[in-house]
Amino acid sequence: MYSSNDDAFLDISVLPKDIFELVDRKFYDVVKSVAGESLVKILKMQLINSAGKLLNTADVFAFLNFDSEETDAIKLESCFKSKTGQLVVKPGIQSSSSYLIKLLKKPLRQKQESTSKENNDNYQNDITDEFLDNHPLLKSLIKWFQLNDSNGVNQSSRFLTLFIDNLINNLTQSPNNFRYSEPIKNFAVCLYVLGGKQVYEFIRLNLSGSIPNLATLGDLIKNSDTSFSEAEFRFESLNRSHLHFGFCSEDSTGVVRKVEYDSKTNSFVGFATPIDHGVPLAQFYQADTFNHLKTIYDTHEIAPLLNVHMLQAIPTENDAPCIPRPFLLSAYGVDNKTTAISILNRWMYIFQHCYENNFRIIGFSTDADRRYVSAMRLASGFFASSSDLQLDQHQNAFRIDLPKHWTWFFLRSNQLLLFFQDPIHLVTKWRNRLLSSTTDLCFGADKINITHIKALIDDNHYTKLDHGLTSSDINPKDRQNYNSCIKLISDDVTNLLSNSEDTNGTVVYLNLLKMIVKAYIDKSTSISEQEALNVLVEFLHVHGYTKVKGIPSETIRLLASIVLKENVFVYGKKIYQQVLGGAIGSLFTLTLANIFMWKWHKELVRRQDMTGEYYGWYIDDVFMTWNKS
Repeated sequence: MYSSNDDAFLDISVLPKDIFELVDRKFYDVVKSVAGESLVKILKMQLINSAGKLLNTADVFAFLNFDSEETDAIKLESCFKSKTGQLVVKPGIQSSSSYLIKLLKKPLRQKQESTSKENNDNYQNDITDEFLDNHPLLKSLIKWFQLNDSNGVNQSSRFLTLFIDNLINNLTQSPNNFRYSEPIKNFAVCLYVLGGKQVYEFIRLNLSGSIPNLATLGDLIKNSDTSFSEAEFRFESLNRSHLHFGFCSEDSTGVVRKVEYDSKTNSFVGFATPIDHGVPLAQFYQADTFNHLKTIYDTHEIAPLLNVHMLQAIPTENDAPCIPRPFLLSAYGVDNKTTAISILNRWMYIFQHCYENNFRIIGFSTDADRRYVSAMRLASGFFASSSDLQLDQHQNAFRIDLPKHWTWFFLRSNQLLLFFQDPIHLVTKWRNRLLSSTTDLCFGADKINITHIKALIDDNHYTKLDHGLTSSDINPKDRQNYNSCIKLISDDVTNLLSNSEDTNGTVVYLNLLKMIVKAYIDKSTSISEQEALNVLVEFLHVHGYTKVKGIPSETIRLLASIVLKENVFVYGKKIYQQVLGGAIGSLFTLTLANIFMWKWHKELVRRQDMTGEYYGWYIDDVFMTWNKS
């Protein structure tokens, strides 16, 4: 490291004033007089014939690392050779070289400091009132910096200050000398990730010098811990979230077929990744010769799909209330030849490695692909089983206490994992089955057929205003048309079909589709209403009632739901329907409110008793004291 105190030992008078202009013999004469003949020979051999070349050479003794006949003589003269064959530069030569380089750097540094001081003086002389009037941007910047100094710089202003400072400094340099601070580099990476390549380039080209070019950005990403390799699972990064529970999702999407070389792993990516018992093999495609690479191209398929594993951590009551960001666990190219057993083996591999990293996978979520569904059925034991898979007996399986009267619930009480299917895919798959030309659907003796809906669209007695359908809504090629699902289950369509002959099966099928939408997608039903109905059933079970006057608890729940949704009243000789909630003055709504309060305040009352606080309750009003902030 250079210290300013070293200048006291450097006498630059031994150097000619035009030292940086001397080349070849004249330069070597100066080197000989200052550092000796041995160093001259070393420099001549490497064609270092000027002061500029010498200062730009990182290590003048680097040639010692190469075994060459041309360097044997100079090695013998300038180095000691140990018994092990190691070469050590003689101290006198090494000291002379270091001294010469310091001598050359001192006048160069003095010249740079003098130029910088001269430029600063010129800048100060140039910044006059007239100059500021001609450049209003400077006035605004000065005023803004003054406000920051007086009010204190907050976090957003601090970054903006760094951004402006970095931008202005680069504008005074040539593009080859653009430099970027660490906050600007981090900002550039975030901008590229969130905005994409086109947004990044649009900003970079229009704000020259503000952010690095794509080549530099690529190096930043490669050198950071945000980069990852194909087919590698990032289990070791799970601890960053400081959470211990989560859901994992898996899905494949079509990509443009392309093969690239990954210099980090010395492997080729873009081929369909081989799968061993469900687990993708990382860095599989490595080639040392062109013929080997050609063999890989000839014998392996370029991946048409990208398989992605995402992980969503779930906070508990003791964790921070914010929801953590999804986490990319792994990604790799695949073909479409996987099996349900392979998927299940992969899920167990993910579950086990996450568990070893103190992270419990609660379950897996996918679309409605039949192989994923089969894997879910095998894992949960839902009308499917395998002698090799006994996940309900796994040591980490949890138990679900099911009510004895739930005769309709067919899942096992012991489960290792829970499973979700994407509801949009579920609904569109139900629609696509109806549109299929090769599927023969029946409901008892009644046919379920798309021709019933086609006849409705083609019927001249009806218009689009009557049923809201068009031919595109029953186009089987558009397999992800969710909007057509909503149109097909409208009351207008089912009512018109009910008036036709032999359409009972199709009407039932569409009503089942409507129930799926209501259960898994439609958010119009208020959460509080469903929660109140759940509490009602729980209240009956806690007090030992499976039936009330012969009416089962589930029927009571259904009747209660009807009362809440179909609540009507008379006012001014007119009948009105209350579309949200229920009147607290009605006997049922008042009873339901009291039951809901019974559930809601149990934990609150327990805590109030522990702290000696006051608590009072009257119908739907609560009176209480509270010491906590």
